[in-house]
Amino acid sequence: MQTKKFVTIQITDSCNFRCNYCLQQLPNKLLKAKPINVDGIMNFLDSLESSLEIIVTGGEVFLVPNFVELSKRITEKYKLTVLTNLSQDIEEFVSTVNLSNIECFSISLHLETRKMRRLMDNLREKIKRLKSLGVKLDLTQVAGPWDFNNLVKEATAFAKEFEEKVDMQRFFGIFLNKIYPASYTAEQSKIFKPDYGSRLHKPTALPSFLGGLCNTGYSDMIIDLNGDVYRCYNTYRVESIGNIFKGTVALNKGPTTCPYEFCNCPFMGFRNRANTTTGA
Repeated sequence: MQTKKFVTIQITDSCNFRCNYCLQQLPNKLLKAKPINVDGIMNFLDSLESSLEIIVTGGEVFLVPNFVELSKRITEKYKLTVLTNLSQDIEEFVSTVNLSNIECFSISLHLETRKMRRLMDNLREKIKRLKSLGVKLDLTQVAGPWDFNNLVKEATAFAKEFEEKVDMQRFFGIFLNKIYPASYTAEQSKIFKPDYGSRLHKPTALPSFLGGLCNTGYSDMIIDLNGDVYRCYNTYRVESIGNIFKGTVALNKGPTTCPYEFCNCPFMGFRNRANTTTGA
């Protein structure tokens, strides 16, 4: 059975929103998004000679001048998930790419920023457009402790307009001298998915990954906007395993033993802790 590979590509740090809870550093968000090396990315993906699932994220991906070209090239062969705030025009995208290979549009609602900028109707129009084309949606909203109940209520009501559900996400940071997400009450925490941790947060109860077989660096990897490749988020922008544009990527030949007690991206970790990850 052919090994399916999962590739996350962060194509920009730039973003047009200035959400105060964003994990992206502000100076990087202010940079103007640059075109990416589409041929270089596609040459690397094709070299993997596998069934691929691609996630493209940012920053805001639609700010990248040739994002549509990259998406078109990817969807000619592979499944693509797009992470976006959906604030930019999408007509060129939907008229150019192979929509049957769009796995999902993961849309960050950012209700506070969007209401302040009077962009709610704009968002509604784009969601209706995507749904009319049969594109699967995944709506997310950070449930900030500064207005927890209203954010949950408004996000849930908004998603219901489109017969969708919203994935409420934890805030990571300090608010009123309390550290979050640790300071969410037990009742508040019921709206979130199970707490497996993240890059900035280690919960009290977490299964250890240390010593287990993991496919990251073999069938799962992260590529940053410079073409540097990382096996997982524990090593992201710390320990690269090569660069796709320089032809220096050295992927593992198979699953390897995880050296980390705590997984910075446990959803990736749980996906990869089995002996093999296979697919059609």
